[in-house]
Formats: sequence, structure tokens, C-alpha cells
Amino acid sequence: MAYNPFSYQVGAVWPHDNAFAAAGFRAYGLDSDAHQVARGLFDAAERFAGHRLPELFAGLERDDGSFPVQYLGANVPQAWAAGAVTHLMATLLGLEADAPTGRLRVRPALPEWLPEVSVHNLTVGQTKVDLRVLRRDDGGHELDIQGVTGAPLEIDLEP
Repeated sequence: MAYNPFSYQVGAVWPHDNAFAAAGFRAYGLDSDAHQVARGLFDAAERFAGHRLPELFAGLERDDGSFPVQYLGANVPQAWAAGAVTHLMATLLGLEADAPTGRLRVRPALPEWLPEVSVHNLTVGQTKVDLRVLRRDDGGHELDIQGVTGAPLEIDLEP
């Protein structure tokens, strides 16, 4: 089949699939590619009512005057589209939790257009933590742990 931006399977943009792709890029050290995918989805979300990503939208070429077109019949809200945003944030922050041992690994790669992210009530096992990740001008990151309640939690910031 030929590409068709309005086709359900051969042209539409599925937010959850793109979140998986961004995670794969990060896993292989292709952070700038993950940033590009995340930026595209966040830009699209800005254009939809309530910033809610639909289940899928047309895969039209982006230009200065364009906007995303929701696929006719797409569900909004839709669980896996909403989960795509959470997955993207976890991917950009590099969050890996090991609840049984009380550890949280943070390996952020925030793009220039997203210099700071705050997460409130992140639950790891029986522990809740508030944290803030800041992107430095040199591309490195700082982690500010703003509160831990519950069981002890070891938090590792990795480059």
C-alpha cells in the first residue's frame, strides 16, 4: 500500500507508537532523535482541545501554517494516547525504578526546549518523592529532590 496521511494504518500518527520510538532512540543513545519525536507530539498536543492527544491523527507534513488533523472517529480522550505523554516524560527523564530494593535511577536527557521538569508524588513501591530535573547550559543535568515520604529511597542521578 502507498503512504496516505489519512489512512488508519499507512499514514496516521499514533502517539503511543511514537512514545515507544522515542524510548528506543534513548535506549540506543540517540537522544536528539528522541527529542525530535517528543517535540512533535508535544507540539501536536498544544493544537488539540484541552491539550489532549487523540488516539491517532493524520500524518500530514508540518510547515509554519499547518496544524494536526484528528483522524475521523479517533477517541479523545484515549488511554494509550494519554499514556504516551507519561511514557515520553519518563523516557526524557530516564526514570528506572526498582521498588523491591528501594532504588530510583534518573538518567535525564532534556532537550533545550524543555529546560526543567518537576514530578510530584512519583511512587516507587511504598515511597513517594517529589523531584525536579534541570537542564544546565552545558547539556548536563541537576536533580533537586524536594521530598521523600514513606520507605527509604536511594536516588541515583546518572549522566
